[in-house]
This record gives sequence, structure tokens and C-alpha cells, in this order.
Amino acid sequence: MSMAKRGVAGGSLLSRLGGLGRFPEVLRRPMFSVKRQGIDWELHVETSLPKMLWVHNAEAMPIDMVEPVVLAVEGALRDAYGTVSLGHRRRFTRIDLVRDFAPVPDAPQFLSALARDPSYRRTSASEWTSAERNWRGGGKSLYRGPADAKSLLYDKAAEVQVKRYPPDVKGEALDFARERVRFEVQLRKSALDTYAFTRLGDLREDPVLALARNHFEQAQFGATVSSEGDLFDRLGASGLTVQQQCSVWFYLIAAARGRKSGFSANKDADVRALIRKHGFVLGEGHIRPSLRLDFDRGELVEAEALAATASEAVDWRDTSSSER
Repeated sequence: MSMAKRGVAGGSLLSRLGGLGRFPEVLRRPMFSVKRQGIDWELHVETSLPKMLWVHNAEAMPIDMVEPVVLAVEGALRDAYGTVSLGHRRRFTRIDLVRDFAPVPDAPQFLSALARDPSYRRTSASEWTSAERNWRGGGKSLYRGPADAKSLLYDKAAEVQVKRYPPDVKGEALDFARERVRFEVQLRKSALDTYAFTRLGDLREDPVLALARNHFEQAQFGATVSSEGDLFDRLGASGLTVQQQCSVWFYLIAAARGRKSGFSANKDADVRALIRKHGFVLGEGHIRPSLRLDFDRGELVEAEALAATASEAVDWRDTSSSER
């Protein structure tokens, strides 16, 4: 059921926000609804907190700023509708955790390489549909993981380019988003319940960052992108047997050209496991050193050199007589 009187008076919310930032036009539009839950009514509010501060969301909101902005929104709702009761009954039904990486020169090329990672097969596709791509500005975007905790990696500048911001805001947002790749994990109600991130007091920096890092690693967005020459050198220093190296090399070359390896199902799974373990991804046209996204530093960094260890050089033979 929708409330008859929708929206919040701009001046009221602006005064509540005080000096936190400029008041965006988006908040003058309806941003909440009321639904029946048993004998009670629930007020559902959906808004972008970064846009409340900066009008754009090219810059993510620090965790320590979430509480004052949420309380400001609630105060504005109470001003407009005096019977609104929040406080201890407040619950989050969606939170987007964000980690930015900058600078990332040639972001589309780097994202294209990660999209071809053959070891990741837990989603049916690594790119957006055409409609979602248009919303992202046509930039390469990857999504992985379950619907209630979807992980995304995308070119932030491409997205900002198609956003309808006031001219002065658009320039500011583009300057900030330039050469910036954004990792985002969209936590919906069931995931928030699982992780116990449903109340304002749950949003503390250490557990939030740990959870975001975990999803980043599960999505394999930190894989190393190498040119053919770099990949050959990294394979030689990986500690894999010669047969393993040849199998991985053939698999990656075939995947980069859109072809199947022709391996048996068991060997296919074994080779993908090795690729996943060592984070091998073959880039197209990369002449720079091997690169990866470093979550802790928030940067695109040169991948560390691999050192072969005897413990990794295990015998790994495929006994299937049907393969060559």
C-alpha cells in the first residue's frame, strides 16, 4: 500500500543534513513506500546515501559517515510525518559495499581480460545484458555470485558518462571517476540476515571490509592478467610440472580464442583448478608486466614474481587414453 502523501520536503531534509553536503534534486522525488507486515505497517526507504552528500555516487561514502546521514533521513521523515517510529526497529534490506581501484589505465582492456577468465564458471555470463550495459555507459562490466550477494566489477567512468547530472556536478564526478574501476557487492535481505548486517550498529569498518574482501576473492577479481610472454615466464616459475604447464598454457590459449580445450571432464576440472589456484589470466595486447587488482591498496599493481618450490612440483598425470 502506498502512502497518500509521498516525498519529503526538500528544505526539511536539507536543514537536517546541515553542512554534510548539497541537497540533490533526486530526493525531491518519491523515495519510500509503506507496506503491511502482520498487524504493523513498515516504512521502506530506498535512496543513495552518497548522492545525498555529493549529488553523484562517483565517490563512495566512508563507513563512519553512514550513521549521521541515515539519522538525518529519519529525522526528516519524522518532521514530515510525525507518527513515524524508527529507532530500534530499523532494519536494512540492501547495502552495497564498495572498493575502488585507481588509477587503472586501459580499464576496458583489463576488464575484458578478466571476463575471459576460464576458471570462473559459477555464473552463466561475465557481462551485463544490453539494457544493463546501456545503463553502465557501454563499459565492460562483470558480475559474479548469487543474486542476494552479487559481486560486480566495472568501469566507473563509463557509468558516470551517461548519468544525468547538473553540468558542474557532471564534471566533478567525471574527474573523480577517471581511470577508476569499482568493485561492488550488493547485499540483499537474505545475505544481510546471514551476515548479521541488518542494523546501524552492525556497520563497523573491520567486519565490513573483511566481508567485501571475501566476496572479491570469491569472484576471483584479483586474478593476475599477463601477456603471453609474461604468462610463459610465470608458468615456468610456478612450480608446476612440465605437463601441468603445457596443459594450462594450451587451455588458456584456447579459451582466449573462444575454443574448447578438448580435455576430458576430469582433466578440464583439474586444469581449471590449477588456473584458479595460481590466478592465471591471459590478457590480449598487454605489453606491460603482469597486473592484478590489490584489494588492500585499492590499486592496480604489478604482480609479484613467482618462485618455484619443490613442494608444488608434484607429479600430475592424466591417465585417460582418449586424450592427447
